[in-house]
This record gives sequence, structure tokens and C-alpha cells, in this order.
Amino acid sequence: MDKLVNLPNKRYKSGIRNRAILAVLCYGGLRVGELLNLKLSDIKKKDNAIKVDNAKGNTSRLVYVPEYVFFLFVHDAL
Repeated sequence: MDKLVNLPNKRYKSGIRNRAILAVLCYGGLRVGELLNLKLSDIKKKDNAIKVDNAKGNTSRLVYVPEYVFFLFVHDAL
């Protein structure tokens, strides 16, 4: 999975964004639709977690991701 996450070219802003997206999808287990529906308020910096509303089955869940994945997502992609 590391190879897949590191595929995007980090020299370009779009590559940095794509790398962060792939990391969250791979290591956080989010579905594409869940990722697309995220809001800034869903990011829980204190816990390295992402709140996913309306997950499969119309439920909410809190997804904990490794610290470096959270860093990629919050600092590089946003």
C-alpha cells in the first residue's frame, strides 16, 4: 500500500493532495463517497480521527488514522 500512496508526484500541489486522499482511503478505510462528503468540522485534530457521518447503514463512525496519515491529510491536502 505504501507504493500506491507514494505514487503521486509530490512536486505538484495536485500530487500532494492525491497522496493525502489515497492515504486516508487506504489506511483509514473510508469509502470514496464518505471522503467526498467530509466537512472541515469532521476532522478531530486532538484524536487523529475523522468523523464519518452517514456511513454505510445511515450510521456515524469515528475513524482513527495513523499520525502520519492524519498529518498528510490535514497539513498537506487542506
